[in-house]
Amino acid sequence: MLTSGFPPQIVLPQDLPEVLKNFTKEVIRHNPEDVLQFSALYFDNLAQVSQTLEEVVPPTLEQVRAVHARLGGVSMTQTEAMRSACTEAGVPAATVEKAFQLGAFGGGLVEPHEVLVMLVAMMGDGLKAALEATFQVFGDAEGRIDTIDFVRLFGYLAAKDPEIPAGAKEELSGSLGIVEKVTLDAALANEKIKALVA
Repeated sequence: MLTSGFPPQIVLPQDLPEVLKNFTKEVIRHNPEDVLQFSALYFDNLAQVSQTLEEVVPPTLEQVRAVHARLGGVSMTQTEAMRSACTEAGVPAATVEKAFQLGAFGGGLVEPHEVLVMLVAMMGDGLKAALEATFQVFGDAEGRIDTIDFVRLFGYLAAKDPEIPAGAKEELSGSLGIVEKVTLDAALANEKIKALVA
């Protein structure tokens, strides 16, 4: 048998460069003292998320609106009641669990709007899509949200999105001024949000 004398070609998995790029960004962002421990936690979390990724189907606008109609006026509820409201509205159980993972909600009580914002964030790709869905779910008949409520909802997104800098909620609140209600167009025209969406 003849051999060429060359070592076999190494074939890299197709998603390896993207995985390493995202990992590197997180290391730079968090600047951990113990890189090995951080790495172990990062890849363990990534593996857990990847295992359920195939089962997770983004919720529909109608499903999230149904949950909002049921629990939108409630300030706090039991996590099991929130899960039930979501699944009864047709949101798949795996999707509900993913929203709870994203929000890092524990047992006991949960604020329904926080869970709804996590579901909204799963509906599209990026901050602009999340804001559009936020106005579709939480907006009144004219598509407006009370400014105080909008800033609070944006704060929920900002707290969970590592790409939104700390202090963005406060900066947004200050930049909106004393406007009573805000529309999607006004939100997207806001300089603070423009900088984040760009």
